[in-house]
Amino acid sequence: MFCTPSERIEIGRRVFAHELANKEAAAEYGVAEQSIYQYVREYLKSAGIDAVPKAVEAYIKYFSEGRPSYALGYLTPKVFREMYAGKPDQPKKPSKVAYEKKQAAIAKAKAENEEKERRLKEEK
Repeated sequence: MFCTPSERIEIGRRVFAHELANKEAAAEYGVAEQSIYQYVREYLKSAGIDAVPKAVEAYIKYFSEGRPSYALGYLTPKVFREMYAGKPDQPKKPSKVAYEKKQAAIAKAKAENEEKERRLKEEK
């Protein structure tokens, strides 16, 4: 069935507003379901609605500011920044390499102390 531009926009509006499902609209107006998707896009364009970029933008904002992060102790990045803003001397979580170096230095110091104690006992 041939639809005028205004009819296509109205069909797109009805589907976008969930008044009709895509399949129902396709059956009612005698057009392919793919055409319904096109009608919805035409409606969004005519109404000045930029749906996809707005949704992506909202999710990026949520991901960057609102989602709790494991690496930040399950704080949201926004809360983490607010907690530590203006506090540059906050201790940082040690890296695995730094931790291993520290543990190696402790083990070496213990071994040296044990060796000194053993020598002192032998001298007595």
